[in-house]
Amino acid sequence: MEIDEKGNFSFGTVIVERNSKIIFSRVNYDLYLRSVELRVKYQGLMKVNHGSILSTFAWIESQGHLTLDGTGNTPEKGLGRGKTVANVGTGAGHGGDGGRTSSSDGGLPYGSVYSPRMSGSGGGNGQGTGGSGGGVLDWKVSQRFELNGLLSARGTNASGLNGGGGSGGSILIETTNMTGHGEISVIGGSGTGFGGGGRLKLCFYIRYKVHK
Repeated sequence: MEIDEKGNFSFGTVIVERNSKIIFSRVNYDLYLRSVELRVKYQGLMKVNHGSILSTFAWIESQGHLTLDGTGNTPEKGLGRGKTVANVGTGAGHGGDGGRTSSSDGGLPYGSVYSPRMSGSGGGNGQGTGGSGGGVLDWKVSQRFELNGLLSARGTNASGLNGGGGSGGSILIETTNMTGHGEISVIGGSGTGFGGGGRLKLCFYIRYKVHK
């Protein structure tokens, strides 16, 4: 294992076993995790604040979960933040508009379709607490990515009275080979105004040989 001065991590292999969890939280810098193999096994949980993963092989098994849910902007923070008008919170925007209420429009869309690298925004508080936005993940898998579980950067639900949902975050995956029947989710959270969805991009690179 290697840990550099900024808190970045290098492992030969990272395996999250069944009914276990591993949490990487950003302190002063974005997380940067390098690993030859990264596997979240059946019913394993890996939680990341936001950052980048570089791996040669990656697996998220059935009922395994790698999550960045609610690790973005907090309530009423962020470019697409919801707001409180007449004691009612609107939903946060990101990839789309946040849910409006009878008193006000929701948060506005922002960020890039081509390079999704921004956190979700927080919903309006209303008379409770708005939801938080989803985090950001840039994952490069050079050989093979098998997804049969759940990869998510969802906004969280509002709590209390008349709060707005947080918006989804951003996931960017770059790989040469992806397979499986799992799910990638960047949806917004629920509330009096629902949070808008986040942004997701999958990039596939073709490997070829030059014959002389």
